[in-house]
Amino acid sequence: MKNIRIANMGLSFLVEVAMWFAFGYWGFSFDNTALSWLLGIGVPLVTVVLWAIWAAPKSKTRLKQPKLLVFKMALFLLATAGLLQAGKATWAIVFFVSAIVNQALEYSTDNSHPKR
Repeated sequence: MKNIRIANMGLSFLVEVAMWFAFGYWGFSFDNTALSWLLGIGVPLVTVVLWAIWAAPKSKTRLKQPKLLVFKMALFLLATAGLLQAGKATWAIVFFVSAIVNQALEYSTDNSHPKR
């Protein structure tokens, strides 16, 4: 189980970075130059701040399960929608499947939520 958690930590990092890339890609996909720069830089920055506040492992204000899972999956779903809207369906599918696997492993190996 320890090896799975370690491997999933690496997957978590990749999924998080891919999420911010997806938000940036979506923002820069707009034709209006000023809007594309604003969204391409602004949306990833806002999500980095929100992630740092509510989802970062060492955050003092980190959400507890199941709210943490809902927050993360909402951001992953928005990033997936951005990729789809930008015309990158294959990337969106690969990203979202990776995010689901990552969160399923994280939730199942996390000891901080009550077990049934």
